Amino acid sequence: DKDTMDVIILGTPSLSEKELKSMGNKAAHLNELLLAGFPVPAGFVITSEKDQVGSLVELVDKIGGFPVAVRSSGNLEDLEDTS
Repeated sequence: DKDTMDVIILGTPSLSEKELKSMGNKAAHLNELLLAGFPVPAGFVITSEKDQVGSLVELVDKIGGFPVAVRSSGNLEDLEDTS
């Protein structure tokens, strides 16, 4: 549903298989590293296409505020035959 914004906070234990797949390989690996105690910056994954700038500001506040780094990608970038 493009009218909702699904957000996964990195470092959340016990994510479902569906959540892990929806967040993509790179974010899933960062989540694993964070849970294992490695020094990974706080972060979150947005799994929808809806633009909700106000919600983004609230999420950034939850992880410590600005400045932040942003990585934008699609799940198709994590396919086996892509980089």
